[in-house]
Amino acid sequence: MGKLQPYRSKNVATKIMFDKNQDTVFIKRTGHIKPGEMLDGFKKIESNPFFGGMKKALADATAADFSDIPTEEFEAYGSYCGTRLKNIKIATVAPSDLSFGLGRMFTMLSNLETILVARTMEEALSWLNVTLPEDFDD
Repeated sequence: MGKLQPYRSKNVATKIMFDKNQDTVFIKRTGHIKPGEMLDGFKKIESNPFFGGMKKALADATAADFSDIPTEEFEAYGSYCGTRLKNIKIATVAPSDLSFGLGRMFTMLSNLETILVARTMEEALSWLNVTLPEDFDD
């Protein structure tokens, strides 16, 4: 097993890479995210054996559409992260006004200081103090 452990979810809109050297999971969401997929998706990531020991997570939502996710799901996701993932530093890249606003709502609902919603990838990478894997954008 090399430095990076790529993983494709059954939802083709999600690409996941586990980087053991940086103790970071890199998640790229693209396309239209349906209700239920956001919370269920992270639960599946957490249950993946490669997730064990990860201390950081970067979620790239640059090309994702969360417009149909109901407020209740953001609340549930915030609560989930606030209880299950409170020891993991999570950065989300959300450049559009809608995704940034929804991400900030999630941050407030989780009530954690270990979560950042950033407008740029550079800001998220700097905050996590990690480098983006070369083949993450493939």
